[in-house]
Amino acid sequence: MNKKLIIFGAGILGHLAFEYFSKDSDYTIECFTVSSKFLKEKIFCGLPVVPFEDIEKNYSPSEYDMYVALGWYRLNRNRLEFYKKAKEKGYKLASYISSKAFIWDDVTVGDNCFIMEDCVLQPKVKIGNNVTLWSACCVEHFSEILDNVTLVSRVAIAGNTKIKENCFVGVNASIGDNLIIEKDNFIAMGSVIRKSTIENSIYEGNPAKRNRLITAKQFLKV
Repeated sequence: MNKKLIIFGAGILGHLAFEYFSKDSDYTIECFTVSSKFLKEKIFCGLPVVPFEDIEKNYSPSEYDMYVALGWYRLNRNRLEFYKKAKEKGYKLASYISSKAFIWDDVTVGDNCFIMEDCVLQPKVKIGNNVTLWSACCVEHFSEILDNVTLVSRVAIAGNTKIKENCFVGVNASIGDNLIIEKDNFIAMGSVIRKSTIENSIYEGNPAKRNRLITAKQFLKV
């Protein structure tokens, strides 16, 4: 029997989650949920939209799982906030792994992760909780991505590298082997990282340089 899923978020990412989970997983999507102040329509993708504040009254955590479909804004803090709130309500957080991704059999993936088509995760890779990997990302052997990270399409991470919490890595960025990307980093699209980074920083260019005028945590004020 199919498992039942609630999707948090009724925007573009919620719609994408609906498409992927409904067509490429063993979940049946039952409804969407958002905070009541953002509830503008009662139907989304043909399904009801329910206020998050009292979602558990009609959709019990014992019967339904949840996926939080929010983006990288505020360095993934928006997604993290509702990930925590869903757990506090007792929901199990579902992960989606595309059937068209290549995932080695000893890779570990946490909850509320979203791994899209053509991603490659090589042996001994570890993916934490609340992580999003857009299409065609490559994470090579023994690398680790910690919690609350977003990799946009075609990011390449070489072997034995660690991406710490709350990072965003833009389209077509490349990160060398045996490096540590410290937490709260914003890596701009197309950047090439050849050295380990400094916490709370923005990097851009090839080779990437740290922007000394702007800190990554300024994104938290957006």
